[in-house]
Amino acid sequence: MKTKSTSKFPLSVLLLVMGCGSGGGGVEDVSFVDATSDSGPVESGEAGPVDGTPCDDGDPCTKGDVWDAGVYAGTAYDCTTGSPFCVTRGCDGEGGCEVLNVQDGFCFVDGACFADGTANPKDVCAACNPLADQQAWSPSIGVTECSDGDSCTTDDHCESGSCVGSKAKDCDDKNPCTTDTCDAGLGCVHEHKEGPCDDGDECTVGDVCVDGTCVAGNDSPDCDDSNPCTIDSCDPEKGCVHDEDPETACDDNNECTLDTCDAQSGCAHDPVEGPCEDGDLCTLGDFCDGGECKTGDETPVCEDDNECTADSCNPLVGCIHANVPGECDDNESCTVDDVCLGGVCSGKKTELCPTCEIIANPDANKVTVLQMGTSGHPGQGLDLDNNPDTCAPSTDCSGGIDNELGLLAPFINQAITDAVENGYLMYVIEFDDFKDDGTPFAMYFHGADLASTDLLCDYQVQECSYVPIWASFDAECNPLVSFDNAVVSGNKISAGGPDHHFALQFNLVGGGKLEMSISGAHLEATFQMTQGGSQVSSMVGFIGGSVDKTELLNAVDNIPEEYFPIDKETVEGLLDTLIVNDLDTDGDGVPDAASVAIRFDTIPADIVPGE
Repeated sequence: MKTKSTSKFPLSVLLLVMGCGSGGGGVEDVSFVDATSDSGPVESGEAGPVDGTPCDDGDPCTKGDVWDAGVYAGTAYDCTTGSPFCVTRGCDGEGGCEVLNVQDGFCFVDGACFADGTANPKDVCAACNPLADQQAWSPSIGVTECSDGDSCTTDDHCESGSCVGSKAKDCDDKNPCTTDTCDAGLGCVHEHKEGPCDDGDECTVGDVCVDGTCVAGNDSPDCDDSNPCTIDSCDPEKGCVHDEDPETACDDNNECTLDTCDAQSGCAHDPVEGPCEDGDLCTLGDFCDGGECKTGDETPVCEDDNECTADSCNPLVGCIHANVPGECDDNESCTVDDVCLGGVCSGKKTELCPTCEIIANPDANKVTVLQMGTSGHPGQGLDLDNNPDTCAPSTDCSGGIDNELGLLAPFINQAITDAVENGYLMYVIEFDDFKDDGTPFAMYFHGADLASTDLLCDYQVQECSYVPIWASFDAECNPLVSFDNAVVSGNKISAGGPDHHFALQFNLVGGGKLEMSISGAHLEATFQMTQGGSQVSSMVGFIGGSVDKTELLNAVDNIPEEYFPIDKETVEGLLDTLIVNDLDTDGDGVPDAASVAIRFDTIPADIVPGE
């Protein structure tokens, strides 16, 4: 409560009121007023201030102080209105409000309340920790990763409650044709520059920057060391290289000379004696004479005693054994109707031939699909000549696939399909000690019949038991179709090569026979294993190779007339004209056989001995 002071100069704040009395005016009208008095002037009878005159009532927690009806009146500050829920505020003594208390479990920072553990929305490295400081952010506990917002720093981390980038970003792009800088907002900037550069190739000179790329110059270093006994060359990594091997430096590619080198006089080529090769593989006994290779007077013996091949000699490749068709004698007394197929004489076994012992093997597959590829595109055949730049037939091929006989597919595939689906043609593939570690193993293709105990088995869908027919073996009980070099890589099997053959022989549904031998047979397939992983459960692949054109036309001639949409003679004439030899089987550089690819699909099967 305010009280009146009797002191001329009170200890409390005094206000100098000028012109506030009723008379106004000069110094004589000045009265000192006790700011703590609640009524009138200090001494009775003196004039007081005019009502409404701004004054200071001496209370720092009021505002708008004025003289009013003989008292000093001020309005107290309200520091509670609009206060955040977690703080208590009061007068700060300077005309404003101050925080007197923050509620337990909260922080009051930047005018807002945050619960214990709340992260700073502007910096993950700081959080509310009331136990540390209730009116400021404290370092976050357990937070290490952050971003300081500067694209030119790396290894950003939390340090003392702030995100700090400790390393400058390396913007060097190793390109001599750019100026590398860093922008805090954009990151690394690489501006093109002009001028000379080094493309990293020691064998180019005059490299220059073009549009941010170092372009090799048109010049090369002079690597001539003026030494006739060295071979001077340039290595892109090392630069000039000087081979000091005299024999290499002076090699005249003549096996009838001894090549040497003297640093002063240069290369010397002295004649030598001895055997040599004159480049004609159809001569033997060639010899060196006077520094030259002279032709010998002997010739190689190319006769292979095989009546199914025509033997000759080519100067470039030596002996050639070309397959020929026709009758022959396999020198087996128990076979009949011997014919040449793929350069091999094969006869049909009779009852006079010994019975072959069949050993049970559950690791086998039955062929359910046998189809000639319809074109020379990927997925329809194989690259049989190992040349990705060639394919066949030339009118319908790509990707290096060789399948010239794809032209025959429309006329022969239906006959093969009918034979497979009706059981006239049953092939069972036997795996002999299958290995998946890259070690070679054998695969045999047997013609087969259903075992007597499985005659009602659906051989196109179910796993059935089969007995290989004796015609699948030669007179000495060796499998006629054998891939003895099969190798697994991943989920793929590959087998075959120049010395392998695949004979396709079976009776057709409407009569007649289909006989076609594939020479140089090559097999490629993908496979799947049984659930336990012990046996092959299925395969999809191709058997490809070469077919003699004469054998092919003979095979077509044996197909019944009803399989052809037009007159069979017309078809044979068209095939004879359209089919072009595309494979060189004897190595003389001249194609002598047509490529073919036959697709096969398989399902699980069991091989059992016959009754």
